[in-house]
Formats: sequence, C-alpha cells, structure tokens
Amino acid sequence: MTYGDLDYSLREVGRVHVLDLRGELTLHNANELKELISSMVEQKKLFVLINLENVQGIDSSGLSAFVAGQTYLTRQKGQLKLASARPAIRKLLKATLLDQLLAVFDSVDEAMRSFPAR
Repeated sequence: MTYGDLDYSLREVGRVHVLDLRGELTLHNANELKELISSMVEQKKLFVLINLENVQGIDSSGLSAFVAGQTYLTRQKGQLKLASARPAIRKLLKATLLDQLLAVFDSVDEAMRSFPAR
C-alpha cells in the first residue's frame, strides 16, 4: 500500500505483525500510519514491529505516529517495537528521547526475539 511518499507492507510472523515501511514518514502520511495501527489494535493484532530499514526520513508528525501507536497498543496490553533504523533516524530518536519511550532494536531478528513467546 502507498500513502504519499510512504509505502508499506504487512506480514505476520507468528503472533507478531511486521510493518515494513519504505520512503519518508511525514506530516503527509503520519495520520494514515496512526489509523493503520489503530485498526490493527481493533483486530487484536497487539504485537507490532515497525521495520525502518528502508525509511529515509521522519519528521515530528512521523515521530508522533510512533507515540500514538505505542499508546494504542499498551492500552490493550500490546507492544510496539522499532527495528533497523538508519543512523540519522536513530540519532533523531535519541535526540527526542523517544529511544527511552519506545523499544528500538538494531535488527528485525533482535526485535522479534524480544516479543513474548505466548
């Protein structure tokens, strides 16, 4: 699917729903990401991993989509994790202290292992 400058695909790996993003997460598409995560919560898809490997940029609206997703999921005893962020995006997460609020992993495999087995 495509939202402006952001493409995504969704795959299921066990109980984890992996959202592979490609492009830029900005004001122009952040609300769509929030709505997607909200819809996943409604469908009881409560373990969400966002793969940032192919994301070139994120603005403050994009960051707010992560916070909103975290809020939606934790209210339902779910989890949101981020993985494979490029160095510039990791730096942004650190500068905004979101790396302390959100679980951020170096790789998808590492993040996958951190979800509960059952």
